[in-house]
Amino acid sequence: MDKKNKNPNVPNLRFPLYKNKWECKKIKDILKICHGKDYKHLESGKYPVLGTSGIFTYVNQYLCDWPCALIGRKGASLDKPHYMNSPFWCVDTLYYSKPVKNNNPKWQYYFFQTINWMKMNESSGIPSLRASTIENIDVFVPSYQEQSNIVEFLDKIEQRIETQIKIISSIESQIKSINNHVAFDSATNELSIGNLFDIKTNSKILEKHDGKYCIVDMGTIDSNGNYITGKYTDDITSILTKGTLVMPKDDIGGGKIICKTLYINESNKYVLSDHVFALKLRNSKYNPLYFSSLINSQYHNHNLKRLVTGSAQLGINQENLNKYKLRFSDCLELQKKYSKLIQLINEKLFIEKNCSMIYIIKKII
Repeated sequence: MDKKNKNPNVPNLRFPLYKNKWECKKIKDILKICHGKDYKHLESGKYPVLGTSGIFTYVNQYLCDWPCALIGRKGASLDKPHYMNSPFWCVDTLYYSKPVKNNNPKWQYYFFQTINWMKMNESSGIPSLRASTIENIDVFVPSYQEQSNIVEFLDKIEQRIETQIKIISSIESQIKSINNHVAFDSATNELSIGNLFDIKTNSKILEKHDGKYCIVDMGTIDSNGNYITGKYTDDITSILTKGTLVMPKDDIGGGKIICKTLYINESNKYVLSDHVFALKLRNSKYNPLYFSSLINSQYHNHNLKRLVTGSAQLGINQENLNKYKLRFSDCLELQKKYSKLIQLINEKLFIEKNCSMIYIIKKII
């Protein structure tokens, strides 16, 4: 909406041919909220059954055969709207809708994506929403034609996002493939991790929103061994140097990140925090990026996870990590070759992930 003119029903960004104000309504004025139903009495078939997390099975009957937006009634995925444009069934943890005449259901779906549904949670236990709460939300509504133009534009962005996800997934698959080659190609030596690396840990450090240095802890490493930004500090007591590998030693996410290694590609930028190991090669001639790929290979990561203990929070202790043996190539030229290839692909991955700014553009629109 236009902050400059302080007019709540004139959008900031708009197709130039439209001048009329958007009309203030309640959601119940543009669609009817409908309740999902149990599906267990139905036989298997071709029609998808949706819950709050999406499609989970198929049955021989449909509950709705018109295009519509869906939103959760109950569950952890309450805030994830869906859109269907073919016949479907949905269970009672999900609401579906019936658009009022001259309202575009896909526009309604995109509007649903702008709402913070979790803020409207009406339960102290499992997140839940009442239909009446949804129906009484205020919404500024453009004309049907303007709705359709917005949908056409956002659909193109959605298609571009889907293409970008496929590109990123393909590059990540290449990295995994290279890591697996590293694990088996020309291994000439075998040493324990404790003999190869100096290993240290740290306690939790103080976060600072506008801090200069990036925190590295269990929550900043993803399942591919990449850094997830978002935590900062000015505490430099455990500053990391280029070539250090950081490995989560604990995991509350089902074992996806534990024993993966993050390669620190720049000195004096990252700071070690809790729930991770910092591994520094003792032999300065060895290539740390090569060893990061080696540890991240499917073979070694699978075997390292066999040393993990715990249920709700998984963990690997330093004594077991020290004993684990890595087979590797002593050939420095081969290590260099692999690390150069990995670096080039990681740079490509970085570029493609930056192209994902289209996600942000979509949110702004």
